[in-house]
Amino acid sequence: MRRRSPILLLLALVLALGAAAAVDSPCRYVGTVAHCEGRNLTALPAGLSFNTTALLLHGSRLQRLALDRLRRLPRLGRLDCSGAGVTSVSGAGLTLPALRQLDLSHNGLSAVTESMFRSLAALRELDLSHNRVSLVADTGLVLPRLTALNMSHNRLSSLSRFTLIDLTELRQLDLSHNELQHLARGPLVGTRELTLLDLSHNRLSRLSTDALRSLRVQTLDLSANVFRRLPTAALMALKWAAVLDLSGSPLPQLETGALRKLSVREVRLRAAPELRQLSRSSVSELPQLERLDLSGSPRLRFVHPQFCRRVPRLRHLLLTDCALLTLAAPPGTPSAMRVSLGGNPLRCDCSVRWLWRSGAPELSCTDRPPERCAPFVLPLQERQLTAQLGDTTRLACAATGLPAPQLDWTLPGGGLLADGVCRRRACLRDGTLVLLYLHAEDSGVYTCTAHSELGTARRAVHLHVHAPHVTLVPVSVTSTFVTVSWEVRGGSVDTILLQQEAGYSGGNTSYLVTSAGVPPQSFTFSRLRPAHNYTFRLGLRRRQHVIGLSSLRVTTAPAGFLRRRGRRRSYVSLLAVAAPAGLLLLVCLTAAGCRLLARPRRRAGGGQGSLLSPTSTGSDVAFLSAAQTAAAAQRDQEPPETPDSLTAPAGTHSAAGYVSLPQLTGDGRDV
Repeated sequence: MRRRSPILLLLALVLALGAAAAVDSPCRYVGTVAHCEGRNLTALPAGLSFNTTALLLHGSRLQRLALDRLRRLPRLGRLDCSGAGVTSVSGAGLTLPALRQLDLSHNGLSAVTESMFRSLAALRELDLSHNRVSLVADTGLVLPRLTALNMSHNRLSSLSRFTLIDLTELRQLDLSHNELQHLARGPLVGTRELTLLDLSHNRLSRLSTDALRSLRVQTLDLSANVFRRLPTAALMALKWAAVLDLSGSPLPQLETGALRKLSVREVRLRAAPELRQLSRSSVSELPQLERLDLSGSPRLRFVHPQFCRRVPRLRHLLLTDCALLTLAAPPGTPSAMRVSLGGNPLRCDCSVRWLWRSGAPELSCTDRPPERCAPFVLPLQERQLTAQLGDTTRLACAATGLPAPQLDWTLPGGGLLADGVCRRRACLRDGTLVLLYLHAEDSGVYTCTAHSELGTARRAVHLHVHAPHVTLVPVSVTSTFVTVSWEVRGGSVDTILLQQEAGYSGGNTSYLVTSAGVPPQSFTFSRLRPAHNYTFRLGLRRRQHVIGLSSLRVTTAPAGFLRRRGRRRSYVSLLAVAAPAGLLLLVCLTAAGCRLLARPRRRAGGGQGSLLSPTSTGSDVAFLSAAQTAAAAQRDQEPPETPDSLTAPAGTHSAAGYVSLPQLTGDGRDV
């Protein structure tokens, strides 16, 4: 009989011991996987097999995950505590040298502390999604071998530059569905091996220029954020991205140079709810771009014929389910490029003749489109627009026709603005009228006119500039300073410029008042001249422009004049008031001192010259005896009295100021 290997016998013995140890465990084993899910466990189960490689605790009620309780499972490679009610993690990971996957999703964790995942040296995948994490300590993720981190559906509002610095082997990072508002430079510095970065469904409105520097990823997802303008500078610092997803961004238009000099293969800008047009050269210098997806934008009505420049490899342009009325042939379009236009209300005019020739199935024209046609102004703007005072607004206009029509705008005052011309705060470029820092008088009707040799077409837009009502009133008026207060109704004012105008040299000054959390409501103009006229103006500042809101004319008080609500710093006036008051106070003090000196002194205790002895009682006899004894003692000490002093009436004051009493006999009679 063949002899069995000792190693096989030892392995069989270890497996047998592990199976025997798992007899009393509340979990069900399938191979080396312990299924403990759905058993409402309040603590980690005991009696687990020594050979357990995976522990599934989904649906438990643990609250606290104590990793020390698993020290007898050295082969544990996967720990699933998703939906287990975990609110805290304790214990060191030295007892789990083989743990590679840790799932803590759908729990109640609120923070990643410094010691939460210490010593988990072999951990490769960590899932913290669907928690309430709002803070990650700088040393909370010291996991040098981690390759996948999922922190989606949490409450993160910012990332420290040290949060991810130790994740040098990280390849997949999911931070979607958080509350991130700004991505600064630093958090992604150490993650040079990233292939997937998901920042979708946050509140990102801007990215730092170096936030994505030198990253080389397969997918960069920035969809469903609040970008009003694309972070072009940050995207240009990206080293490579196979797919760049910007879908769902509330961009009003894709401006010139918005997507330029990027190393990307595919750009997705789907379902942009506010996107209305693609401007000239908005997509330029993208040598690697092969696919551009702009489908599902319900307000996209115009694509500039030259929106795409220096994109030699573009093969697929998706514009399905938009609101396009026309699409001119982009110059230099590759013959192999496919354009998808399904679901658009295209007009069968001369501008789509190139599509009819190419046999585009989306074009439902019954007759051949004409070679030439009159101008038609596209409805890119609503008929009624409302803007806030001080804002900058853009009125877009585009027209179809062959020959290409000329565009100009008629302003409310009757002025005509041609393409490439600027007048005061209005500029026209490529059919878009830009109105800088709107004033109240900018309200009115703006008319776009397209004209060619075949006809003229117009489209008007009524713009209403909403201005808040501001009331400026004086609070305190003195000879040297004036305090004014204002009240804003029907809006808000962030940066206020206060101007002081006077009729003398050096009297005109300006003060800039900004809001520091609480809007300002008053201001004091100081160093004014007495009995002078001043005009105070309150305005809204926009760079070099000042938009007037309210004004007030005030005359300061004469010199030396005191008001109840203000005080003039005049020493003559102060002395005129203080001198009589000081004199009156001095007279009162002198009178009080004289009265105190004239008051007779009385002693309360015994001793020489006292009226009563300390040992006197409260009876009448004792009182009379004590008084007689005191009078006798006084006569013995005093010098012989003169005849005048003997005749002094009873009850008068002596020279020492004491009261002299009549001499009494022992029976109480007068001597």
